[in-house]
Amino acid sequence: MEVSRTALPEFVAAFVGRLPTVPQKEAYLVGLKGELGAGKTTFVQEIARILGVPQQVTSPTFVLVRTYPIARPPFFRLIHVDAYRLHADDTDTFGFGAYRADPQNLIFAEWPEHLPGKPVVDTSLEFRHSSRGLSPEGFQSEDMREINSV
Repeated sequence: MEVSRTALPEFVAAFVGRLPTVPQKEAYLVGLKGELGAGKTTFVQEIARILGVPQQVTSPTFVLVRTYPIARPPFFRLIHVDAYRLHADDTDTFGFGAYRADPQNLIFAEWPEHLPGKPVVDTSLEFRHSSRGLSPEGFQSEDMREINSV
């Protein structure tokens, strides 16, 4: 599925509308896969905008994790992780286990296969390079199919 850059807000709004609305046992983890520059951070920036994050959302590539306050119960923190430089067998040096244990966290993890302990993701999206826009795959619904670029 391709989503043109102009349709990205509608795609993300539909995605946000499908997030859990009741507390979970742990944080909700969205895995973002794809090559460098395929649109993973752009997707998180739009998620943050829709969820009312007032500050500029930037890639956590060199700091591993960035945290933003949100008010979308049951979530109160958006956690953006870039695990590109990690290895799944590394120790949990940045506290991912604590982020994951808190059900008030909504976590978007780039390169989730590199996260400590190889956690199971709740939703997985894969991004491909596209000349027409973002190409997230893996989250299918009628809402999403209607948003495909023409």
